[in-house]
Amino acid sequence: MRISKGKNEFEVKRMKAFAQWVLDIGDGKIDRALNGDAEEDIIIPSEFCNVGSVNSVDDMIESTFPDLIENYKDPKYLSERAILTPRNNTVFHVNGLIVEKIPGDSVSYFSVDSAEEFPGTTSDLNNSFPTEYLNSLNIPVSRVTSPEGLKFFIESEMGLPTNMTQNVVYKEVFQNLPSN
Repeated sequence: MRISKGKNEFEVKRMKAFAQWVLDIGDGKIDRALNGDAEEDIIIPSEFCNVGSVNSVDDMIESTFPDLIENYKDPKYLSERAILTPRNNTVFHVNGLIVEKIPGDSVSYFSVDSAEEFPGTTSDLNNSFPTEYLNSLNIPVSRVTSPEGLKFFIESEMGLPTNMTQNVVYKEVFQNLPSN
């Protein structure tokens, strides 16, 4: 994620607060609430959520990608925006809704058959990255530059919009990574 510098002092302070909030999530310092399963949920500030309307998904797409039809061919426009969800099936659903708004036929590429810039031999490459693995990759591309570009879409188990999600990156995961 990249944070832009901001155009004035207010915007700079807001960006710093947003960046600190993201860091605090990773450090486990964010306020949490217990859910019915005795698991902790992260409470996401309401300015990052869109739970107040009948069709919050369409509203979120419109607020995150204003004037999509005029700008969908502009890589900079697209790279400055992201809608984050805690589950891949929701990502696929939201992506499908966005693609439906773009004129023309959609094309989906469901596989990757090779890996680039591998330091070993071709045999090492084939053994390390079998085609089945490469075909299973879903790689998100996100270059959020400001709090306005970051939106969460979260549904409860009952399918209702909410502003809480489980923190799926646990501190222990980072502590167990090998150091160089």
